[in-house]
Amino acid sequence: MNTRTFSATKLVALAAAGAMSFVTFATAQAATATATLSVSASIAGACTVGGSALSFGAYSSAAAATANSSIQVTCSNGTNAVVTLNQGNNNNRVPASGTRALNNGTNYLGYDIYTDNTLATVWNNTNNLPVASTGAPVTLTAYGRIPAGQAPATGSYNDTVTITVTF
Repeated sequence: MNTRTFSATKLVALAAAGAMSFVTFATAQAATATATLSVSASIAGACTVGGSALSFGAYSSAAAATANSSIQVTCSNGTNAVVTLNQGNNNNRVPASGTRALNNGTNYLGYDIYTDNTLATVWNNTNNLPVASTGAPVTLTAYGRIPAGQAPATGSYNDTVTITVTF
């Protein structure tokens, strides 16, 4: 019969070794690594513009004619813009009255477009209107006036003015 005898010292050493294995196993941790992920976005400023017709109707030289038009500007939120109007297609044929001209063939009728209802400031490339947008449409009013005292030939008079939004 094979008998093994363990001394108390060997038993304590074996028990300690087993405990160390257990302790080492119990305190082992998973390794980790971290990094950052950069996230960004950009919103480009953008605007759209449109306008309704400025129609004076029938003009009589005895009295000035006035009319209003709406210009709608929509810009992305936070976009600061200015709106200008050019002098129209007939700016080289302007009669003594007005800074713009409606035409019918070789006949011209002077008029102006203003930034305000008091008709104090002509709306052009120099005098512009600012628009601070929240992303919602902004409506601007163009105030038109044909001065009295002009005597052009009968007929239908027209002009085309370009609206420009600079942002």
